[in-house]
Amino acid sequence: MICQAAPGWCEAHHIVPWKAPARGRTDIDNLTLLCFRCHHQLHDSRGCLRRTSPTSFVMDYNRRRE
Repeated sequence: MICQAAPGWCEAHHIVPWKAPARGRTDIDNLTLLCFRCHHQLHDSRGCLRRTSPTSFVMDYNRRRE
């Protein structure tokens, strides 16, 4: 989870995008929870998630997703 929103207020986000060319899987290992605001901010900016530990991520706006 990126922000501290309760899981009930969150949406699942693909860490590796499911669209071509990446074709990330839709399974628990490729999903993380983002609140509505963070999820749409990430997509609107075309940023990526960068893993900082097995259970932590940061939003990376320098790397752009395909």
